[in-house]
Amino acid sequence: MLSLCVFRDLLKKETLNSAQKNYLQIIENLLYNFDIESGETRVRLELQYEESHDYLTALIQEQPYNGVRSPSIVRMQDAYTKILRHFQLYAGIDELIDFAKYCLTKIELVVIVH
Repeated sequence: MLSLCVFRDLLKKETLNSAQKNYLQIIENLLYNFDIESGETRVRLELQYEESHDYLTALIQEQPYNGVRSPSIVRMQDAYTKILRHFQLYAGIDELIDFAKYCLTKIELVVIVH
């Protein structure tokens, strides 16, 4: 999920063509979905342990997190930063999209719907 958030955050900073916008939309759909019945956007992954303090939910929803910085949250923040730095090494939007395409098609993601 952290990698998907980084892809989304980097792509949103760019001017995208229609194909690139489709990749961004796919990434966003993996992060959250719109529940027609409730009228709310729901994240697809919520961490169920107390130390997570809704940090991942805030990250997915692009909201600032001002809560407790537990050791788990510090690790997630560090991981996000490392992923971001790595993805920023790609030379331009086309190379980043190619890597996103690889991740989306070659790495199996399991989506649990409840």
